[in-house]
Amino acid sequence: MNKNKKCMMCHKEFTPNSGVQKYCKECLKINVTTYYTYRNMIYRCYKKTCKSYKSYGAKGIVVCQEWQGEEGYKNFLKDMGFKPSLCYHLHRKDNNLIYSKDTCIWIPKDIHYKISNLSRNRIFSNIRGSSETLDILQLNKIFN
Repeated sequence: MNKNKKCMMCHKEFTPNSGVQKYCKECLKINVTTYYTYRNMIYRCYKKTCKSYKSYGAKGIVVCQEWQGEEGYKNFLKDMGFKPSLCYHLHRKDNNLIYSKDTCIWIPKDIHYKISNLSRNRIFSNIRGSSETLDILQLNKIFN
């Protein structure tokens, strides 16, 4: 009897550790880290004991209503999906805006850190041999 299952995310066959396991090992990590990303976003905005609260919640950064409460994570997944891979980060297109489906994108962590170290909304870059101003969506297209 074949004990393999199909992963609910990537649809690859895998051997589960238990009868209830729905995801292969890699997708389980993505699922868990996506939840941690969501939870940490909520903590940064609302939990005053969170180290990052002073940079988010204390400055008025909030999470849209749809992503809060009992249905919040489910709605977050519907809007954003799972992380494309473990090396992606949830990024707000404008650091002054709320967290919502219209203001957030998944981008590679290395690009996120580069952007975070530069200006808040727009950066100057010497890409393709010219000095042009690019927004975050344009950068995401170039690096993907």
